[in-house]
Amino acid sequence: MTDKELFRQEYDCILRFHRAGAGGVETSAELTELVDRMVTRAWERTPEETRAAMTVVALGGYGRFEMCPHSDVDLMLLFADEETKRRHSDAAQKFLHSLWSLNFDIGHSVRTIPDCVNLYQTDVDVWASVLESRYVCGPAAVMEAYTDAMLRTVRKKQDLKFIASVVAGVDERHVKYEHSVKLLEPNLKNSAGGLRDLHSLLWIYRSADAAFFGDAPFRGRSSACHEMLEQFRRAGIVPAEEHVQLAAAFDFLLRIRNETHYGAGSLQDTLEFNRQFAIAQGLGYRHEDPVRAVEQCMREYFLHARAVYRINRRLVHHFRRSAARSLWSFRTEQVLDDDFMVRNGQLLQRNTAHTVDSPLTVLKGFYYCGLHGLDLSPSLQSRFDALSHDERFFAMDAASTAAAAETFTDLLRLPSNAAATLQAMNECGILGRFIPEWGELVAFFQHSMYHYYTTDAHTLIALEHAEKLAGSNSVLGETYRGLPRREILHFALLFHDIAKPQGVQGHEVTGAAVWERVRERFGFDDPRGDVAFLIRHHLVMEQVAFRRNTGDERTVREFAALFDRPERLDLLFVLTYCDLSAVNKNVWSSWKETLLQELYLRTRRLLRNEPAAAVPSYPSALRAHIEAMNDGLYPSLFTVEEMEAHRSAIAALGTAAVMMRRGTTHSTVTVVTRDRQFLLSTLCGVFTANNIAIIEAHIFTRNDGAAIDQFRVADAASKGLLTPEQETKVTKDLTAVLEGTESLEHLFERHRQRWRRRSRSLFHPNIRVDVVFHEDATHTIADVYAPDMTGFLYKVTQTISKAGLQISFAKLATRGDGIVDTFYISEYGGGKISKREQANLRERILHTISQLITVQMGEA
Repeated sequence: MTDKELFRQEYDCILRFHRAGAGGVETSAELTELVDRMVTRAWERTPEETRAAMTVVALGGYGRFEMCPHSDVDLMLLFADEETKRRHSDAAQKFLHSLWSLNFDIGHSVRTIPDCVNLYQTDVDVWASVLESRYVCGPAAVMEAYTDAMLRTVRKKQDLKFIASVVAGVDERHVKYEHSVKLLEPNLKNSAGGLRDLHSLLWIYRSADAAFFGDAPFRGRSSACHEMLEQFRRAGIVPAEEHVQLAAAFDFLLRIRNETHYGAGSLQDTLEFNRQFAIAQGLGYRHEDPVRAVEQCMREYFLHARAVYRINRRLVHHFRRSAARSLWSFRTEQVLDDDFMVRNGQLLQRNTAHTVDSPLTVLKGFYYCGLHGLDLSPSLQSRFDALSHDERFFAMDAASTAAAAETFTDLLRLPSNAAATLQAMNECGILGRFIPEWGELVAFFQHSMYHYYTTDAHTLIALEHAEKLAGSNSVLGETYRGLPRREILHFALLFHDIAKPQGVQGHEVTGAAVWERVRERFGFDDPRGDVAFLIRHHLVMEQVAFRRNTGDERTVREFAALFDRPERLDLLFVLTYCDLSAVNKNVWSSWKETLLQELYLRTRRLLRNEPAAAVPSYPSALRAHIEAMNDGLYPSLFTVEEMEAHRSAIAALGTAAVMMRRGTTHSTVTVVTRDRQFLLSTLCGVFTANNIAIIEAHIFTRNDGAAIDQFRVADAASKGLLTPEQETKVTKDLTAVLEGTESLEHLFERHRQRWRRRSRSLFHPNIRVDVVFHEDATHTIADVYAPDMTGFLYKVTQTISKAGLQISFAKLATRGDGIVDTFYISEYGGGKISKREQANLRERILHTISQLITVQMGEA
């Protein structure tokens, strides 16, 4: 049997071992030992004189005894001196070539012992890999000399430069991954709470204390990180209970990384959204609803990653402070009360002889953190972490409960730092102990591209966005600063998604009931029921602003009837922004802000009985143009110059005019033409043919039949700006199709080969597919839900037009987890469509969507 055949046979055995439920540490150890055997076999075939001189040392994950199925095999070929290295260089290359023939992804270096010692001063990254090195095979004398030299270097403790560099690297990596373990697509290695958080601790502790190399330095036969955690327990760095939690977390991270590698068939460390179903299945998660299986898997990942992130932050913070003390000879201190003091920006326990063990004292400590912008000291954080494991810690009598409620309310009243403080409470588990309903929300994961964060992370980001409005000059900022009791908004934000773990559908109603139970238990002050109102209606304002014709006074009046006073509108306006802007980084846009703000201002005028906003003094021709529009929002969405350009284009109109405006992230295309049957469908078809995605659209029609359709678009592949060439091409195609010199069918055929199809895995059961009808005074409103697919708008608008119906108004929007498009539909002679026609149209649209899904899954 060849080495390649032997490797494949044993590799497949380990895969079966993993699939049978083996732990991550176990599987990685088996993989490491397999590679050791193959490397040793290759070394044994080198010339005898080379075997006597060349020691093979494992580095990186291979050195840590933590190989994953497609990890790099990092090797260092070690020689005693330069002359020996030079003499055996050819044999060393042949040795490496024999490993490449096994399809190993080899990372290699050839060094002498002095080379390795010099790395301490010259290359921080490589020095980190040397700290993880492990003997594989070769002359023991060379390895012993190497071990002595390395340990002498570490024990010198010349300075903190290396540790400071590692700490800086940790900070940079956490910034890149948003200081959050709870991302839609976390990186198993580099995200906050990923494996690299443990690796960095290994580098720090081994560079600071040679004892962390263990009893057999550089010769370990088990996971280095697993051994480090055991040393943390023995040294009292972490308590026994936390050690169990961390060991389980490390094992899980290795196991899910192994599964990700096996499933992808390559080195893949990102938990890609489209692969999460397969990963959950491979790890043995089972549920009658496959989405629930994924959510269970991801929630377990988030909880384990949180444990790793917490220990990393705590210990890295300790070394960061150590480095700071070596640079500064002074320290600042301030006594806050009998329990707490401040030192260099950290909250410390004042009297270490007395343990912080009172719920009121703990809450007071967090309040001080928010009030003064402090971090918890490592010792205090460790104490609070330990208290969070006590299920009875917050069992208080009535008086203590009332006092705790007042302290917590004071925290939410703070002008800043409330979000950061609640985040600290959440990280150490205190928030979920204080409010058990919150504990159910921690790491709750909705498997959709729209929801980028877990629900607890999203909630705290929303609260952070509220605080930032205090410094904003926008209408949102002005409204936030004018709130008489900001804690009402902050409570509503904290609880707006509290019921999602009980079921996403209807969570706003259930959430209001949950809040009422919590309010009664603690006695939180909400005499007018504003918090419950905001939770119950937190989805309404976005639905009206983004799916309805808010230029129609009747729509605004119906929305205004929801409020008994203007203050509630102010609260809901700000809450809606905070909620949406915290869903993911791409949801909020200036366009959405304009639509939401316009609805707010129009509704506020009604509730305050204010006169209508003064109409700008437009020239008479422009005023007539504006008044002829079917949508009162028209002058809010365009500048005077743009509206004049539209009016002039209509006056001079031959067949069509196309206007292109290039933004910072998207392009805006405005088409001025005559309204006709299939117009919207035709325009959408041209964009589709050019591989351009429609993000949002506004459709305007003048009472003389002139149409002004504006589209916010992006390149379908990159999601970014159109190139100048694309802008020129789509302008030409739009004009040609509208003028009749080019057929849409011919355009499709010419462009079809260049379309970039979506992966079939995007069509998963969590994406809603439906058509829901609503009644308007003059139109039938259709909300269409579907996956985001190439040609969707073209086909659906074509279906509506083929049914003999007219689209007089539309709001088109793409979300990360699909499309929610709204069409105001009427008979061509005017009037709403009957229930029978609605049922027929719904069937037609769903059939169109089904055909699109089938075609694009087949072409993916």
